[in-house]
Amino acid sequence: MTWPKRIKDAGGIRHQFHHVIDIAPTILDALGIPQPTMVNGIAQRPYDGVSMTYTWDKANATVPSTRKTQYFEIFGNRAIYHDGWMANTIPAAPPWEGVNARVPTDVLNGYQWELFNLAEDPTQTNDLAAKEPERLRLMQELWLIEATRNQVLPLNNSQIPILTTARPGPAAGRMQFVYTAR
Repeated sequence: MTWPKRIKDAGGIRHQFHHVIDIAPTILDALGIPQPTMVNGIAQRPYDGVSMTYTWDKANATVPSTRKTQYFEIFGNRAIYHDGWMANTIPAAPPWEGVNARVPTDVLNGYQWELFNLAEDPTQTNDLAAKEPERLRLMQELWLIEATRNQVLPLNNSQIPILTTARPGPAAGRMQFVYTAR
């Protein structure tokens, strides 16, 4: 982030964990604007994000992150960050397999999980799932709680084939296209 009039530690590096959902709360906090509770007569849900402005001061470069938990889910793959730990499922198939991808039929229990201590292993190369099964189980339970709170259930891992299936369009069946200048 850069804001020369406010962020004096230009080029400073921070290691606190944050997520894209923290951007809007950060901007509002920096501007001194509270999160809107109503927009055009429609009640707004509170942001899940947290402000990152505390990281801007050099004195706070090493303070613990204010983001304690963050869940992730896409196409049945999922992960949870909590207090420096990351638990995630291993994608069943690479995305480039598209319609040929073999995904588990049991979307909730058919995926293998990994566990990482991000403080000691920020590149996620040392899977601790076998060494810390109880921590992994707690992280999986936390993911389920967060998924329920964020209305992610039921999970659906059939989206990749749905999104990559060929559909008829204006070019269907055509072998030649002629373009002319006007």
